[in-house]
Amino acid sequence: MALLLLGLGLSTPAVAEPSAALRVSTQTLLDPWAERPGEDQVEQWTRASLSAQAPLGRGTAFVDMRGQHVALWGEGGRESALHLWLGEAGWRGPVGPGWLSAGNLLTPAGQLVALSPLDVLSARDLRAGLSANPADLRLPAPGMVAELGERTVLQLIWLPAGARDRVPLVGTDNSLIRQGMLEGEVDTLSATAASTGGLGGLALGAIADELHALSDRVDPQTRRGAEEALLQANLPEPVVEASEVAARVRGAVGPVHLEALAAWMRSRRPMLALSPAATGFVTGAASVDAATLLTDPPDVSSALTVCWPRTAVLGGGLSAPAGPLLLKGEGAWTSDRLVQRAGLRAVTRPMWSGAAGAEWSASGPPGLLGAELRVEHLRGITDPDGLQFMAETDVQLALYTEWRLARERLVVQAGGLGSATLGELALRPGLRLDLRDGLWLELGGLWVPVSEPAPETLGALLEYAGGPIGALADTEHVRLGLSWAR
Repeated sequence: MALLLLGLGLSTPAVAEPSAALRVSTQTLLDPWAERPGEDQVEQWTRASLSAQAPLGRGTAFVDMRGQHVALWGEGGRESALHLWLGEAGWRGPVGPGWLSAGNLLTPAGQLVALSPLDVLSARDLRAGLSANPADLRLPAPGMVAELGERTVLQLIWLPAGARDRVPLVGTDNSLIRQGMLEGEVDTLSATAASTGGLGGLALGAIADELHALSDRVDPQTRRGAEEALLQANLPEPVVEASEVAARVRGAVGPVHLEALAAWMRSRRPMLALSPAATGFVTGAASVDAATLLTDPPDVSSALTVCWPRTAVLGGGLSAPAGPLLLKGEGAWTSDRLVQRAGLRAVTRPMWSGAAGAEWSASGPPGLLGAELRVEHLRGITDPDGLQFMAETDVQLALYTEWRLARERLVVQAGGLGSATLGELALRPGLRLDLRDGLWLELGGLWVPVSEPAPETLGALLEYAGGPIGALADTEHVRLGLSWAR
């Protein structure tokens, strides 16, 4: 609760004595529908969190260690990976007239739960795709937060190294480039070589054979290392170039809670741009002069560029009770929103966004029902049909509910997220049953009805006209899990 209050901008006193908590969970995702070659049929995600806090001086020291093991089974065999990282860790306490938090910190903002335009400071862990637990999405980052005031609280936030999303790029069901996409392009190259003949055909055939051999030699660990190296490309240096600053004000006027945010930050996701020549080759829009490949090979290093653009974010929000409802509203302006275009080309454009939500709580039995609506509008778009994974004006919807039954031993949950503009929707129903002594059994699933099918080849991906949910439409599954906390 102390960390939650800190995230909300409320000062908390130092703890009286040391405490620790352990949380372990495992989920098995079963996908019996073979919708795409190379798709994983079984995924197992095992997560652990060990947290502790203790008084230190006039404040509190806290630490949270995180671990995750992922195992995947599919047509290509078995693949597994182990990830360890530092969660929230540092010190918080009174300093002079205010409070200071320093360390690896979460920096949440906004009033809304799912579609907040203000919740832009914390990076996200997107490696699990649509199956991710919303409580585990935010990632902490090194920083300092100074707080001044009591009823009206001013937060000054400094992130010396910035923050970035964990985005899977290659080789899994949740990646941008999924299993078989690159191999399919090599097969197309082999077919082109066979039909070309002559010296050019020999050149293309030799290149295809070498790419096939390289694909066979690259194991999952090497692939993940190359992916991380790509995501590290052109990252700005900490402090000097990467520093981000933000100011956040929270207060109340009677029953109305108000919030304002101003931030100067970098994009949480990389700006990936594929060269026009590479795009034309993959999509077939450009012909290949096979005979020149031997004397003038292409510059592969310039095919893909990565950068991290800066942006300013200004916005505000409020929430107020209205009878049995809690009404919420937010609005924000982003100076340089990352905009993806067809062909894996990217630009930045200004964006206005506004969101509204309503939440209803019940006490007998304990329950919650909420709905949110968000509208985004990109400025300066000259070719709306050329946008990818977004729309010039995008209307997004979110629904969530939770009910605790049978003396709170049975929890019924459901959530939905979608875009009315892009014609996509993801639904996640679930049940949680308290077995005993903190052990919970979980049953659930994921259903993704979309109007645009997920791309199966690299060429289809570069020309894909759907949204981010539709791109993962074939990751529907049945979910079984266990969790334990003490």
